[in-house]
Amino acid sequence: MGTVMSLGEVLRNLMDERDITQKKLADNLNIGASTLGNYIQNIREPDFEMLQALATYFDVSTDYLLGHNVGCEESPHEGELIRIFRSLEPDQKELFIEQGKLFIIQNNKKSKLSQDKTTKP
Repeated sequence: MGTVMSLGEVLRNLMDERDITQKKLADNLNIGASTLGNYIQNIREPDFEMLQALATYFDVSTDYLLGHNVGCEESPHEGELIRIFRSLEPDQKELFIEQGKLFIIQNNKKSKLSQDKTTKP
């Protein structure tokens, strides 16, 4: 199991992805910028209602915010991939899938090349 990110790290990443400032997020959530700053710096933890508000705002699960990987995810990246995928427009989702398929094809070719090198005398 990979390392668990703190709530502050997760919030920072989500804010960076959306290019939103701490002040703007605090205003949108109707909380003080210093309160949000405390969450980001892991000085304070949000209450349940605020955790739900953050999850709703960023369209993620509360488990995601808390760095908790649930289900059969093999790494924290799987949850992030799903979250990113869900935030894309339909045409972007198609492109995202096609790019993923290209990575698989490329990896299969590399694997075949390395196998060929080890089996040839």
